[in-house]
Amino acid sequence: MEKKQKKKLILVISISSLVLIAGATVWHFWGRTYEGRNEIERFKNYIEINYQTAKGRREAIEKAANNGNAVAQYYLGVCYTQGGLGFSKDYKKAIEWWKKAAKNGNTHAQWKLADCYRRGSYGLGKDKKEANKWNKKAAEECRKSAEAGDVKAQFQLANLYARGKGIKRDYKKAFKWYAKAAENGDVNAQFRLGLSYDRGLYKTTKSRSQAEKWYKKAAEQDNIWAIIYLGALYAKHEDYDKAVQQWEKAVKKKNIVGEYCLMRCYELGLGVPKDINKAKQYLKQISGRMGAQRTLVFLGRAYYYGQYGLPGDKAKGKELIRKAAKNGSKRAARMLKRMK
Repeated sequence: MEKKQKKKLILVISISSLVLIAGATVWHFWGRTYEGRNEIERFKNYIEINYQTAKGRREAIEKAANNGNAVAQYYLGVCYTQGGLGFSKDYKKAIEWWKKAAKNGNTHAQWKLADCYRRGSYGLGKDKKEANKWNKKAAEECRKSAEAGDVKAQFQLANLYARGKGIKRDYKKAFKWYAKAAENGDVNAQFRLGLSYDRGLYKTTKSRSQAEKWYKKAAEQDNIWAIIYLGALYAKHEDYDKAVQQWEKAVKKKNIVGEYCLMRCYELGLGVPKDINKAKQYLKQISGRMGAQRTLVFLGRAYYYGQYGLPGDKAKGKELIRKAAKNGSKRAARMLKRMK
């Protein structure tokens, strides 16, 4: 590949990669609240270890919930939505227990209720007023815990300020709490701080050195997105040897984005000797896990936008998307309309 071509304008994080980040954000936001699934999992593990039968676990959960344990109350609500342990699905009872947990200060239950009212799910009618009420309660509980030094709450509060959920959107405060949580060792906050310095998010001044610093800290804690984007940061500055090192770590974790990045490196000879056969091997691995149609869309989008610091190829990207659309992919057909 000619040197001039390598120096084309690089789109490190394209529209599609922002979608991936959004997906990761939603996962961290909903799946790892400071009093959310981590605490729920600990409670669940405690029950499973100490009560060997389904009947024993059910009785233990109900006893703890009736004694006012907010985590048990939330988990009992989950049991009623999913069944299992002898519980029959009963959305009405699930809502009742989530309300008890929410009133006892469990933020995960509060956000769950807010979401139910917003969507009109589990038998609740849509009610914007109630949704806002529970969002605000959850935000206030989160703020109190964050100010008291709870690291998970600090990350959660940063998310709330960034999204304006239950609290007025404030990017300056979002960055402040991301930084606090990151300094206190929260891996998700460290990744978000690196992303902020890398992309200039939350009105942050871009800084390669700071982005690299925080990506590295998160990567050292095995945050897969930090590993991917640290590689992208190196690729952006044409340090492809270091980029490849990061993406190889991602591939060891069977990460499909890492496989794509290495495929492109072998295809273009960036950071590694050009090797079309190895590129094809990675393509085969990606296709095996995603399926033919999804792979065409994934690769087409990636080529078109020049993802993760690698030079793009709009013609090749559009060709793959067109092929997927021709094969019946509605998503590909929608994408074609947006492509120039």
